[in-house]
Amino acid sequence: MKSKLFRLAQAIVIALCLIVVPVSTTGCVRGAIPVLSNVAAVLDDAANILRAIDLTVRSFFFQGDPDARTKYEKLMAGAYAGLGVATKAIAGLEDLDQAKYDEAFEEFKKAYAELAAYLKESGALRSSKLRLGASGQSVAGDEIELPEPMALSYRVR
Repeated sequence: MKSKLFRLAQAIVIALCLIVVPVSTTGCVRGAIPVLSNVAAVLDDAANILRAIDLTVRSFFFQGDPDARTKYEKLMAGAYAGLGVATKAIAGLEDLDQAKYDEAFEEFKKAYAELAAYLKESGALRSSKLRLGASGQSVAGDEIELPEPMALSYRVR
């Protein structure tokens, strides 16, 4: 069961991505609309990646370890909160440059790096932990790679 903090952070980010950013672009200068719509796509990509990671991790890992699960949930909530900070910071802008973008996404980048490091160090990304079907056979391979959100490398043009 997801913690209340985690569900709240997730709901806020999704709401902000779907409502605030598109609404904020309607009053912008025509030249700013493509940049802000690109950033809306970056926000959506990051939210989708966080959801995909969460679905995978909750399905396969930390089932018998409540402490590890609690730490994971805090780190995931932090990543969603960082995405919320970025969304709020960008929502009111009429123009966006790289410095403003980097400042807006600083918290998300840090939180995502912490989440990725924890998943790696905890062994959650080891594909040998995945079991298939009733046979319980391990999946072949070494380590699952986390997707990299566009937010980590996006460049404002």
